[in-house]
Amino acid sequence: MRCYFLALTCLPVVSGLIWGNVVLLLTPFVALAWRWRDNALRAGSVIGVVIAAEPVLWPLMFWPIATRRYKTCGFGLLVALGALLLPWAVIDFDGLASYPELLRAANEVYATHSDSIATMASAIGADAWKSTFAAIAIGLVLGSGALLAGRAGRDEVAFAFAASAAILGTPIVWEYSYSLILGPLAMLQPVFGVSWALLAVFVVAQRLPAPALDAKDLEPGGVACCPPEGIPLVSWYANHAPPSLWPALAYAVATALILGTAARSHLRAVLALRRDYARDAT
Repeated sequence: MRCYFLALTCLPVVSGLIWGNVVLLLTPFVALAWRWRDNALRAGSVIGVVIAAEPVLWPLMFWPIATRRYKTCGFGLLVALGALLLPWAVIDFDGLASYPELLRAANEVYATHSDSIATMASAIGADAWKSTFAAIAIGLVLGSGALLAGRAGRDEVAFAFAASAAILGTPIVWEYSYSLILGPLAMLQPVFGVSWALLAVFVVAQRLPAPALDAKDLEPGGVACCPPEGIPLVSWYANHAPPSLWPALAYAVATALILGTAARSHLRAVLALRRDYARDAT
């Protein structure tokens, strides 16, 4: 019950409920991918649905590839492509040609003003595209960790690495995006432990100081002057303020601490079971 309570009341979940973001709905699908890991059609279908809903979560595919679940990977790709292309086909692919430009504009605005690796890079001086590349590079590094763990037979660790890559390897990450770690966390440590208590670090991350706009920024000619009609002022000012280094860094550190601690506890439990088995066998 303690784990359920902490999961439902942690900051990423509460934030997702407040904002009504689709990522929160995808969190159970990530958990189901692990639950149905021995059924290629089911696991692949839920992974495909997740990627179709949020294409930036494609690093989840590192897990079935790492663990040689190639049928799962194939089903996932088919479902993702079908779920992406069929709605476009209904409207004769209207707007498809302009979609990359929309993604580019969203990346330039939000990648440097979210809770991502890209925001961290931007805060220390990188431009939007270098910041985006930094996030993708981290995702590829974590994906490589999934591949190594999977080839070594560490299925659970590979799954955790892939989920981490899907979060930290995305240029635009909001606080509710970190709810995706709950599936790997519950899998690695199904009972209450230190890693579950570390979910509170997200609250600390959210409360860290962030740079604010100066008065001159709000004057005519300033970067935040003259918000368009109908745009909430809170969103306008937040997306025109300088990038926030410390909150973004704290979110990344919290993710590493939570999943790293859970993976350590899991591996220690596995080794203990092996020692007990070896002792009983002799």
